[in-house]
Amino acid sequence: MLEVRYEDLCREPEQTLKDVFQFVGLAYDNDVLSRTDHYDEMQEAQSVSHYENAFESISTESIGKGRRNLTSAQKEKVAPVIGEELLRQGYDPVRV
Repeated sequence: MLEVRYEDLCREPEQTLKDVFQFVGLAYDNDVLSRTDHYDEMQEAQSVSHYENAFESISTESIGKGRRNLTSAQKEKVAPVIGEELLRQGYDPVRV
């Protein structure tokens, strides 16, 4: 199994994707990060707010977004559910 962290993909997309390609036995193509041939297939996604960044370059802007956007009440609810797993995965605990 290959562990791919979202943060690594955002901070070092080329190296992370090279690791993924190697893991699945494919040759890495340097154009993979700049390809646009899938845009036509995703036209419908442009009208869905959840996919508003689907046509943008990979960015670090969303790292930590969940922690920033959750209210204290939401963090209180989620902490008991994901707290131990966050620690096991090397993340900071949820702070309320």
